[in-house]
Amino acid sequence: YNYIGKIIDYQTPLKKVQCDDAGKIDLMSWNETEERVYILEFKAQDSKETSLRCILEIDTYSRIVDAEKLLRDFGYNGSTLRKATLVYRLSLPHIHFRDTNMKKLMKALGVDLFVLDKDNQVVEAHYFEELEG
Repeated sequence: YNYIGKIIDYQTPLKKVQCDDAGKIDLMSWNETEERVYILEFKAQDSKETSLRCILEIDTYSRIVDAEKLLRDFGYNGSTLRKATLVYRLSLPHIHFRDTNMKKLMKALGVDLFVLDKDNQVVEAHYFEELEG
């Protein structure tokens, strides 16, 4: 995929033991050019969830996961772990992205946004470093 690279895992559990209820990382990808592993919060085209929820979910997951261990377990030692949301163009989370406060929050928390078109191609990338806010 453009920007995010190759999907390397999905529904990656965050729990340390079976009875933990920590959730799962929706998708993980490897961008070889940038040497980045992305943990991605994915929202379906008809999702009614807000951008706020997407941003807070992936930020929470990034705080729970042991980033060094995750990178080591997947064989990406020395790579950068980044967090992002992956949403469809014109979905509710994408529409909310236009809000200045959402951009400020993404910048503050270090969350990127990738946008899919109807053919499931990543067509937009918004990196937190470039966001106004």
